Amino acid sequence: MRIAIVKLSSMGDIVHAMVVLQFIKRIRPDIAIDWFVEERFSELLQYNPHIDCIISVQLKTYKNKPFRLIDELRRLREQGKTKAYDMVIDMQGLIKSAVVSKILGKKIVGFDKDSIRESFAARFYTDFVACDYDANAIWRNAVLVSEALGLKIEPSMITDKEPFIFYGSKKKFFDTNSLKKNIVYGLGASKANKRIPPSLIVSVIKSLPQFRHFLLWHGNEESAIADRIASETEATKLPVLTIDEMKALFDQADLVVGADSGPTHVAWGLNRPTLTIFGPTPSYRNAWYGKRHQIIDCGYNRLFGSNGCIRHIAPERVASVILELV
Repeated sequence: MRIAIVKLSSMGDIVHAMVVLQFIKRIRPDIAIDWFVEERFSELLQYNPHIDCIISVQLKTYKNKPFRLIDELRRLREQGKTKAYDMVIDMQGLIKSAVVSKILGKKIVGFDKDSIRESFAARFYTDFVACDYDANAIWRNAVLVSEALGLKIEPSMITDKEPFIFYGSKKKFFDTNSLKKNIVYGLGASKANKRIPPSLIVSVIKSLPQFRHFLLWHGNEESAIADRIASETEATKLPVLTIDEMKALFDQADLVVGADSGPTHVAWGLNRPTLTIFGPTPSYRNAWYGKRHQIIDCGYNRLFGSNGCIRHIAPERVASVILELV
């Protein structure tokens, strides 16, 4: 049996979907899995032994180039004809991913119209799975795959998961002769109001001189934030890293601290100790609790949002959780 999984973006959402791969292969090793993903995130999937083929797409790149977009869709149609997928599972639940799924095969499984944000996407499916849209995103993926393939994925299986992020980089980031533990702080997030305030990170670093602190950033704005934090503390600003190098970095770190963002979820996928600090997004929906994976939630309200509460998290609270995890 050969299936296609369509999960195009973004980094955190892809990680939350990837967790199901090990369970598919554990229960049904006969299933071959192809994964369709936006090209800029394909590196995230590389080296995963549970994926038989990674197919990069460029829908976002060609969004405003209609002729190139049509050519890209034709290419995907030919891919579907060549592979003759027995099933296509749309794990994205958007109109664009539903269109890709429709092009790839005849049997298309996705969430029903009441379980996704873009309900029109369900019109492209042949089989439907119901799951509360407000439920945990990781669990939603497990429910969708379980129903589609007739598997039984239990919550305890996710809690006790094996690492499912893999990398090829041999780069060493930390001094192995140092007795100090290494903590990496992810400075980024998809939206500015999700970022951990720099002043909070500065205070936490100053209160934990027994550790070595490293700053992960992406883009000019985050680079400036890293410069500011490094100038006020003993923290080290990391160089620009590829996705593969970031995975290697996290696997060598003793702890990763970050907001509700792709990199923090990657660390979770590596089974590294993580502390995720939530602001305007709900932790109950975007993270999976565990002994090695702790969360600080500033009090998200589903109706009214966080109202900037991430700015009021006490440094002492963050430092205390760090000490528990390291």
